[in-house]
Amino acid sequence: METNPDEEINAMQEIYSILKKIDPEAQYRVLKYISGRVGIVTAPTKPTESDKDPKPAADHEADGTSIEDFDSSSELLSRIDASTQADKVLAVAVFLQKKMGITELTGQQINKELFNMGHRVSNITDVITSLMERKPQLMVQLKKRGTSKQGRKDYKVTTAGINCVEQKLNASPNREAESIDS
Repeated sequence: METNPDEEINAMQEIYSILKKIDPEAQYRVLKYISGRVGIVTAPTKPTESDKDPKPAADHEADGTSIEDFDSSSELLSRIDASTQADKVLAVAVFLQKKMGITELTGQQINKELFNMGHRVSNITDVITSLMERKPQLMVQLKKRGTSKQGRKDYKVTTAGINCVEQKLNASPNREAESIDS
């Protein structure tokens, strides 16, 4: 059964808006229960002390704007003026990871989100690979499902990747943040 991408995103936003109102322990119990009910094999991990009191990854306190302040990835993209494919992919990946709570991202999820906004990425795997080849790495591959070259890969945005997007987010209007591709 193919799910409409808009319905999937709406479901994530609704679930997030409900979960953000409860403490991390309760979030864990709810997600674990729902995962079991719908037959998801990978259940959420139990929150640690560091999850309960997160430290900001970058100095986004300066103007009070953070990734979590945006309701959609398209708002984030327009705010940081993402001009390159790498900028767009990284910003959407950060949004999905930090705001939507998706800890293992796929290229398909990122591409679908971009496609729904009208942005086309010529080859999502090549763009993600370029982000992984940067020093410091902006994304990392967590695992690969399947044996073929086209097997599904799960990715995560690194702290450096999150910092990069937050730096662009909080760049002063007079000074453009450096493009990821430069």
